[in-house]
Amino acid sequence: MANHALRRKRKFNDKLLKKLMIITAVILSLLIIATVVVSAVYISKKSSGGVDYTGGSPDVSFNTLIFAYGDDENVQAGAFMLFRIDSYTNKIYLTSLPTDTVCNYGDTRDTLNGHLSYGGHVQAMKAVEDLLKIKIDRYAKIELAKFEEVMDSIGGVTFDIPERVSDNKESGLPINIEPGLQTLTGAMAGAVFSKSDWSTTDKITIQENLACAIVNQYIKNNVLQNAEAYFNKAVNAVETNVSLMDFYRILPLLNSMSQSEAPAEVQHASGSYISDGGLSGFDIDDNSIASLTAVYNKKQ
Repeated sequence: MANHALRRKRKFNDKLLKKLMIITAVILSLLIIATVVVSAVYISKKSSGGVDYTGGSPDVSFNTLIFAYGDDENVQAGAFMLFRIDSYTNKIYLTSLPTDTVCNYGDTRDTLNGHLSYGGHVQAMKAVEDLLKIKIDRYAKIELAKFEEVMDSIGGVTFDIPERVSDNKESGLPINIEPGLQTLTGAMAGAVFSKSDWSTTDKITIQENLACAIVNQYIKNNVLQNAEAYFNKAVNAVETNVSLMDFYRILPLLNSMSQSEAPAEVQHASGSYISDGGLSGFDIDDNSIASLTAVYNKKQ
């Protein structure tokens, strides 16, 4: 009887840990995008004898909506992130959208996860387009898988922890992270995302800031020395309509961005939680929508 109770407890904790780690999948997807990009740069340079991509580039801006899932049986995402590569500003923008963001698809008003459950990634993309009055050019779907292993394989990520983080796991060593600038291993990054009681900032902000840190650190030229290994990880981990041709089109832009100290920046979606009839969810405020519309539309 005691062994049976222990197995049930472990099974419950495994499911809980899996749910807590879903949010980390979006960070992995951003990392994958960044590493595929630098891999394309590496491959192109290697095949062309070291071409130097400098100077201006044509408009190759595009928006990607990233869906993070717990596993391939889930019909709802654990996280959504909007990601833009912008050739006008020479920047990468990213915005985390709460899974219960209220938006419309035609006459249907629902949360983002509601649209995803009913009409798949196409309906969810259309709903975000309608909400922000933008065009989403590409999508990427990522399942939660070996996040800690990938983070460890690239040497972790340096991130400023706003407050102490503890995670007393049943298996493995307990994790205790002190506030301040830290190099996070995969397990530590998982603990950061698992923490639900942030007092100094909200969890969405932590998610965005850590995603931004990953992109800024791994779009640098020094990643190129391991680009082929990262590329192999990327192509096996994501379902996406972003093609290799897309990456070759943005090579001049990405090479230019790699020289910048911080090419990626967060565009936060502000709002409040509402209850509208039988629908409850996160309502992005008008000012925030206007700001996001300006950022994620092509500049003229």
